[in-house]
Amino acid sequence: MQSVINSVKGTALGVAEYLTPVLK
Repeated sequence: MQSVINSVKGTALGVAEYLTPVLK
């Protein structure tokens, strides 16, 4: 279960890094 949470966090970080320049 912990690995699933980590993978979700990693995906969220990747999406955030992808969207940050767009929002700015």
